[in-house]
Amino acid sequence: MARVQKLIVEAAKIAATAQQNAATAQKVAALARKASAEANQWAKKAYASAAEAKDHAEEAAEHAKDAEASAASAAASATTARNAANQANIAAEDAARSATDATLSSEMAQASASSAWIAAEQARQSSIAAGEDAKAALKAATEAFTIAVKKHREEEEARRKAAIAAKQKAYDGLKLLKRGCEVAGKTGMRTMSAMFAMSARSADVPCLTHNVPGLPRDKSKIPDSTDCGACAKRIRDSLGGGEIVTIKPAGQHGLGGYRGQDTFWFEHIVVVYKGRVYDGFTGRGGETIAEYKAKWDWPDAINFGF
Repeated sequence: MARVQKLIVEAAKIAATAQQNAATAQKVAALARKASAEANQWAKKAYASAAEAKDHAEEAAEHAKDAEASAASAAASATTARNAANQANIAAEDAARSATDATLSSEMAQASASSAWIAAEQARQSSIAAGEDAKAALKAATEAFTIAVKKHREEEEARRKAAIAAKQKAYDGLKLLKRGCEVAGKTGMRTMSAMFAMSARSADVPCLTHNVPGLPRDKSKIPDSTDCGACAKRIRDSLGGGEIVTIKPAGQHGLGGYRGQDTFWFEHIVVVYKGRVYDGFTGRGGETIAEYKAKWDWPDAINFGF
């Protein structure tokens, strides 16, 4: 019994010792883990340092290459410097020779200056003599120019007066023609041949005929025509009378075709004078009202106003 108790006591001691050893082992394990973590940190730093060292090594290699290139450039520059020194020596020799030539040139320039002074004096004397001749020539040229300008002005004035007289004569003849046409229309005593004879004597324009430049136009110009109002005024002025009339469609449409051409017009302006109609596309003598209306594709759908 006593032996059993002794064994129990020894077992308890061993258990206590085992517990102490276990606690110690845990402490050691904790220290080991800490050391392992620190080791990992140092390993990372070592890796980073290695990468940085590699970068520095590559940079050092580049610097070494640059240094090698600089050394080669320096050697080339030294060669260039030697060549430049040699050329400078040659230039110095050329400069010495040039200085000698300059001395000779200076002496020759002094001699030339003396000759130039003599020539200048002679030229001054000649200039004085030429100046008198130049004054006389300038005076003569001025007088000739004045005479030429005066003659030109007189000729231009004569031409202007002649042109005015011709225009006045033509205008008077046209007024006489229009007056004759008015008389002929009222009395009915003049024949058409007599009227044309009178027109030939006055303005070469038959009665009821205008002479507006550029008219009549070709009918192919109808689609692009937009100045019928201006044409009508010019025709009326040339005829010496007449009524300006605006032609419009009877409905909500355009005027339609005119002389076989598309007009794209919504109105058209003409002159009506003594039973005849005039626009930019009729003959100079116009057309009768019936003839004029027949030139339109839709005459029944147009308000002619005459």
